[in-house]
Amino acid sequence: MRPRSTSVDLSTPDAVFRYEVAGCARLLFQDRPDAFTDFLAKAMIDYSDIQRFLPELVAGVARGRRRMVTVALPSDENER
Repeated sequence: MRPRSTSVDLSTPDAVFRYEVAGCARLLFQDRPDAFTDFLAKAMIDYSDIQRFLPELVAGVARGRRRMVTVALPSDENER
């Protein structure tokens, strides 16, 4: 049986998720000194880089979702 990995790659998730984690994360263990501080700093910088685009991204997702719901709902003509 293979031993379980205790390490987590925090660079994989997107910037918004890492920012949310950074806001409430508590350090339990780090492989190297300052690893947690480096993660927090990178999460804040990456989030800051995309922050101005977030309203447009959210609006685009909402538009796409409305289109999906419109396509999924049967029209009156199809019900007859």
